[in-house]
Amino acid sequence: MQSEEKNLEETTVEETTEEKVEETVEETTEEKVEETAEETTEEKTEEPAEEAIEESVADTTVEPAEEPVADTTVEPTEETAEVLEDEPKKKSKWKIVGIVSAAIVACLAVSYFIGVIFYSNHLFMRTTINHINCSNMTIDKVKDELQKGTKSYQLKVECVDGTKETISGSDFNLTYEGSKDLEKIFQEQNPFIWPKALFVDTTKKVTIKLQYSQDNLKTLLGQMDCMKEENQVSAIAATVVLQDGTFVIKEEQNGTEIDTEKLVQVANQRVRELRSDINLTRDKCYVAPKFLKDSEKVLQAQKEMNEYLNAQITYQSNSKEVVLGPETFATWIVPTEDMIPSINEQEVRNFVKELSATYNTPNRSGTLVTPKGKSVNMSNACLGSVVNVEGEVTQITSDIKSGKEVTREPLYSRKEMANGNFVWGKTYIEVDISEQYLWYIVNGSIRLETPVITGMKGSWDTPTGIFRILEKRRNKTLIGPTVNGKPLYRQPVNYWMRVTWSGVGIHDAGWHTVFGGDRYVTSGSHGCINMPPYKAGQLYSMLANGTYVVIHY
Repeated sequence: MQSEEKNLEETTVEETTEEKVEETVEETTEEKVEETAEETTEEKTEEPAEEAIEESVADTTVEPAEEPVADTTVEPTEETAEVLEDEPKKKSKWKIVGIVSAAIVACLAVSYFIGVIFYSNHLFMRTTINHINCSNMTIDKVKDELQKGTKSYQLKVECVDGTKETISGSDFNLTYEGSKDLEKIFQEQNPFIWPKALFVDTTKKVTIKLQYSQDNLKTLLGQMDCMKEENQVSAIAATVVLQDGTFVIKEEQNGTEIDTEKLVQVANQRVRELRSDINLTRDKCYVAPKFLKDSEKVLQAQKEMNEYLNAQITYQSNSKEVVLGPETFATWIVPTEDMIPSINEQEVRNFVKELSATYNTPNRSGTLVTPKGKSVNMSNACLGSVVNVEGEVTQITSDIKSGKEVTREPLYSRKEMANGNFVWGKTYIEVDISEQYLWYIVNGSIRLETPVITGMKGSWDTPTGIFRILEKRRNKTLIGPTVNGKPLYRQPVNYWMRVTWSGVGIHDAGWHTVFGGDRYVTSGSHGCINMPPYKAGQLYSMLANGTYVVIHY
């Protein structure tokens, strides 16, 4: 070790000039000196590193250059030597990197400009036209591909069960006529951005001029097995049904019924684009269910129908109670084809008819007070209670849809009364045989009154009871019953108002000069009610067919 140090020392002394010493001192940092001092052998470590540096600097500054300065030079370390050796290598490495980088840039530039030239008349890579891969093709090549695609074209139809049927383009006379849009695609393509095509797909659709028979295509589609009637099953829409006392949604069922119009439309579109695949499910060529289970209308119908089940109607009338609850009417609630909740009207009507049997009461006898104050007892004169069937059907429907509980009477078309609720109402004709008098009463007030002559007592008695005006005729000839082959009478009248179909009516009788009294006993009619002519004319003009006629003693 000491010999190595002496050799280094002698070499340093001989080569060191004053300028070299100064350069060495300037390059040496305080940290390097400290590091060198730590690594110095035991002989050198006896002197502090700092003193050695100071002494070296002092000696090199004062002493002449030609005298050996053995102890003043800082000895270089192994690391310092390595750094000095690596500097040329680093410079060489960076030079190589620069050359390689320049070469790469040059290559990229050349490649770019070659691409610009190439894509000036070629389509970009990753370019698709009408689902045909046209990457790096010229316009002529694209036309050739379209021509080839037309000649070999086949339309493939896939059904829901996976079966496929094929129709060849030649079967409907498919030929390629060209496309003006191709030139436009090439014109719009910017060759200077061709690197973008390395990362981005370009998809184009062009209108291709094709010649084919649409009628033949439609016929061929109609001849497919899937178009046969036995292979088409209609779809069933989702609906709302009653289950265990509540309404639930029943899911839709898809069918195999094909929408012919939609299929023809899709097929023509595929042919025009030279696309070969039709998937009847994907392309929605099956007739879809009108409603799906999650359709808004279905959900709303379910909600409303379940709310209907909250309703209850309690009938209370004539000391009788009938309850109509959801256990009875739930089955009446159904959705319409448009998924609108409805109530089966016929079911409601059947219920109301049963309800009528409970609350209807028959007609009964009543007491009629004549305008002269006489009381007359008449059978079936007073009306009983009658439920208004149609009105009650409407009311029940409304009550159920309200979803509320109600207590009420049935709706009556008429309600039984103690007296006065007469069959004939307040407008009628009243004939009192005992008084030989007639009144025409309108809305409870006398509009016309007159003495009359009724049927001959004991021979041709006028019938009693409740009747109606069945017919009105002017200038009618009354013909009596046949006796010995001849009519008993032929009597023309000016005003005829029929009361019975057996021949009893009200009419004018100009052959009588006096009316009323007891003339009906000896000069009575054959059952008709005879009136003075001018009174008969007045009554005829006021009277309506259907007016009640009440005849009594």
